Amino acid sequence: MPLSSSRVSGGGGIGCPEEDLLELCIVAVDLESCSEAGRFHRFVRPLQWDRQDESMRKQYSETCFADESPAVPFTDALADILDWLPGILDVEIDDISPEDLLFVTARDWDVQTLLPRRCNVPEHGLVDQSLQDFFFARWCCLKDVFRSFFSLPNEAAPNNLRAMARHLGVRVHSPLEQTRRSPSMDESSLLVRVTLDLLKKGWKPEATAWRSNASAQTEFLLPSRGDSLEGVPKIQRTGVKRNFADVGGSTLLAELAQGFKQAAMQEQGFGTA
Repeated sequence: MPLSSSRVSGGGGIGCPEEDLLELCIVAVDLESCSEAGRFHRFVRPLQWDRQDESMRKQYSETCFADESPAVPFTDALADILDWLPGILDVEIDDISPEDLLFVTARDWDVQTLLPRRCNVPEHGLVDQSLQDFFFARWCCLKDVFRSFFSLPNEAAPNNLRAMARHLGVRVHSPLEQTRRSPSMDESSLLVRVTLDLLKKGWKPEATAWRSNASAQTEFLLPSRGDSLEGVPKIQRTGVKRNFADVGGSTLLAELAQGFKQAAMQEQGFGTA
């Protein structure tokens, strides 16, 4: 599933911390037909919008605030993904396993760092660790795909999504054609076109990065981009990969989905009855 995210870093808006997640896009791809199976998109509320709403309204003009914003708390976005996945995979939520999906990203950082970090703000464990492990313990980075699939040396491998598209001959929309979409939507659209083109060329998706849990050290299929590929074998997995059933059983996803409403209230600073 191609995944893209939009984030703010330093000075990105009123009340935003140094770095926060603003948008989440996922496109489901059917491997057999090499076609889109569905799209998921949510704007995510910056954490400080709710935590510091009163003080910010005293400091800034009312014109600075979007009270009718469609953005939702991050925990609500994850709950919506859990509602969306069974229909895409055509299975009950209790029957979904981590091997049923693989996030495909243009860079490692989103799944490796950004999303797990957001799961633990404002407090550690805001999102259940088992759910973090389910989503963020393995993924596929297209930077490594281009190096391995096309046997490219580091200096020739495309280093960003637009360069990947040009390498494949996939059309990149001009800025004027992107004005009606958000940055994450634009990236997601290009990401899925690159992914589909790779599939049509015979690429078989596999994880390029994995770890025993979302907070563990990451292992990579290929050496770092600064290392030479020549004569270097694939890094082998160590030990046996933990099965999702070992961390809570098949009904855990359903239970977590039901508990997200309470977590969303906590994220926004409300108490529980």
